[in-house]
Amino acid sequence: MENSVLRIGLLLLGLCSGSVLALTRDIPVATPGGWRHVLLAQADSPRKTPRPLVLILHGHTASAAQALGLLHAEPSPLSQWVGIAEREDILVASLDGARGADNEQGWNDCRADALNNPRTDDVAFARAVVKKLVDSGLADSHRVYAMGMSNGGMMAFRLGQQMPELTAVAAISASMAADSLCREKIPDHTGLLLISGDSDPLLPWSGGQVRFGRSAARGGVMPVLTSFSAWAAAHELDARKAQVRELPPQFRNDKTRARISYFGSTPASSPVTLVEIVGGGHVEPSILHRYRSLYLQVVGAQSSVFESADFAWDFFKNKTR
Repeated sequence: MENSVLRIGLLLLGLCSGSVLALTRDIPVATPGGWRHVLLAQADSPRKTPRPLVLILHGHTASAAQALGLLHAEPSPLSQWVGIAEREDILVASLDGARGADNEQGWNDCRADALNNPRTDDVAFARAVVKKLVDSGLADSHRVYAMGMSNGGMMAFRLGQQMPELTAVAAISASMAADSLCREKIPDHTGLLLISGDSDPLLPWSGGQVRFGRSAARGGVMPVLTSFSAWAAAHELDARKAQVRELPPQFRNDKTRARISYFGSTPASSPVTLVEIVGGGHVEPSILHRYRSLYLQVVGAQSSVFESADFAWDFFKNKTR
């Protein structure tokens, strides 16, 4: 019943607001743990050849629909991917997490001490989504990417370690687990874009327990720079020798800035890129999708240095496996 209501709601949204939302459809996916759901966005007139696929992983307490901006309760910078799907003729698959011990929807990332995380096999889920879309001829198996925010960003780290199908991952407001369930080596063929605020009140830049205000801790993470260094080392790169470029914000009243560490000619062509949002909080940088001031009082400053989804697509689009 719930899925039928969602499909009807998506249809009505599409009829009311134009063709882009009408192209977002609910797809059930069979996994060893049961049926899971993904929202698929694609261009109005897609080409018949297989296309790049981007997996979207929402944050803790959120959903696939929220990530794509279909609920309209709060802005969602990740919803920019719907427009990218239309403009670039790619597939964007927003996955729904599972409910954990706190009855909130999220992901079974690599943090062994994140006791409220669900215990579902979310790697198997992501792999099933990719297989379904590749086997159907829609997705290009050599151009599969994942991007996640917060708990979804930490799940993107896990997929990057455990899914050889992936070409690159992007994680926002995230870092690798301090006490990790994932023992696999970081692959030397999977790119990483890491975007984190150094004034994040939930996920500490210097490492430690993730927590929301006075709530119980939600598992520990490495320092963000350690995660960057580990992925760089997997690509036989020395993080200390990365080039550094700074970007100013686009809005006058924005006191943040971006410090970008990368290798090679540009941040987009680099196999591993770190964006430190100086003064930034636990929120996606965005120019078009701005959170309300009350929300930002809790999560910290939202930077306007770039549009996160567009920056990630620039990083992804020329990388193939």
